[in-house]
Amino acid sequence: MRSTGIVFGIVVGDVSGKGSLRRSTWQRSKESFRPSAEWLPPLGICSSGRTRRLRTSLERKAFISLLYAIFDVRALNVAVARAGHCPMIHISGSVTQNVRPTGIGLGLTHDKIFEDSTEETTISLKRGDVCIFYTDGLTESRSSDGEEFGLDRLMNIAVSACSNSAEGIKSAILQEIRNYTGNTSYGDDMTLVW
Repeated sequence: MRSTGIVFGIVVGDVSGKGSLRRSTWQRSKESFRPSAEWLPPLGICSSGRTRRLRTSLERKAFISLLYAIFDVRALNVAVARAGHCPMIHISGSVTQNVRPTGIGLGLTHDKIFEDSTEETTISLKRGDVCIFYTDGLTESRSSDGEEFGLDRLMNIAVSACSNSAEGIKSAILQEIRNYTGNTSYGDDMTLVW
């Protein structure tokens, strides 16, 4: 993607497993993306050199899912690459879509297979569009009878709240999840970027 002005990136990821090892793995992963995030297109940040470094630091059978996006504010578009992570939700007027370019988790396979399977998608944006990034802790939150909140519920509440401010959208989604789960504790950490 060629930059025409104001550009910023968003990286959302999730490390398989639980506990302190998971947290330290994510800390190391963030450091590998930070230095060049502002310069590289999504496929560049998912390069073989980074995946090789991450793979050597991961526990056996562990992996990292990742969604990486570069927004070009002047050109009004977003380029997205995904490594096995939840899709980005894009709401534009009456159209809602899951942006799900192909890609497999970091650390699951060798460099060539990873690079060959990773795609980058660019989407045009309009004023008022909403893009939502999240981890599966949101969609896998469970009700007291064990049913997952799911992607459809997340999309429906996002659509119904998308005329609100960014803070209003976040509050509506988190409140709906709290209502849904009731007294049930969350099984996984949750990240929400909008």
